[in-house]
Amino acid sequence: GEPTIGVVIEPATGLELYACKGLGAYKSCLSKGDKPLRLKISDTTDMKHLRLAVSRSHRDSKVDKFIQLLDVQDEISSGSVGRKVAMVISGEADIYAHPARGTKLWDTCACEVIVSEAGGVLLSGTGEPISYIRPSGDVENHYGLLVCPTNISDKVIWASRKVWGLG
Repeated sequence: GEPTIGVVIEPATGLELYACKGLGAYKSCLSKGDKPLRLKISDTTDMKHLRLAVSRSHRDSKVDKFIQLLDVQDEISSGSVGRKVAMVISGEADIYAHPARGTKLWDTCACEVIVSEAGGVLLSGTGEPISYIRPSGDVENHYGLLVCPTNISDKVIWASRKVWGLG
């Protein structure tokens, strides 16, 4: 299965991100009366000034190798998978990498359709699609996750696979 509808809300700010497969991704703050705004992930090709969103509380040592491989210039720490995904979608960061275990399917499912509809990719840390149908009941994303614009995904996946010892 693949996600077809996603909603992520930041309670602290009221920011709402949502998407439906084939209909686009949007953001709004309806509690403030905002009208929905269509989302489009940055189409940056500038690999020399990348901004990387990373976990504030679960930063793995693999992040340092990822930063080195892509020559990341700016690291932005934040809490919540949804918040870091929102940072990429809104242009505050170019990439979100979590090169470690710890995230779960419920962290990524809604985010995946929002990212995809905004023009990006959300993949496992090995560059593979995340499977949401698991007969064993396993809910962990064993190889972490990546979020980035589609146009730089090959380079980002290459670096992540190197970090995991797969490339």
